[in-house]
Amino acid sequence: MKPLASTVSGASPGDPGLYLVADYMAGHDGSGVLVSGDKKKILGVSAIGAYNIRIKSPTSWLYAIEPSIRYDFADPDTDLDDNGTTLITAVLGFYMSSRAQFRIGYENESFQASGRRAASAASGPRSR
Repeated sequence: MKPLASTVSGASPGDPGLYLVADYMAGHDGSGVLVSGDKKKILGVSAIGAYNIRIKSPTSWLYAIEPSIRYDFADPDTDLDDNGTTLITAVLGFYMSSRAQFRIGYENESFQASGRRAASAASGPRSR
């Protein structure tokens, strides 16, 4: 697989202000041992956006707040219909210092399979 990454902003995660990055990945699975013996073409797209807001008060226990969102799409075999998956994650990060942080988020993963989409979705909270 040959990934192609593009950082839109010059910032790094945790820096004040806007952070954007997007990735596009395409290639072949490399195994060649699937049922047909063919190498399957795979595709993936990922995008992340975050905005770090610094707290100005010198007496605050909170250093910064960072809302962010991530979108991922993966298709393990582009020749087949309805076998991709989409993952959307929304996160709110709390920075107690430049090195100590707590994040809480919500993820929703859905699958392309027709007729099963609602039953196959997985979602729930996450913390880190």
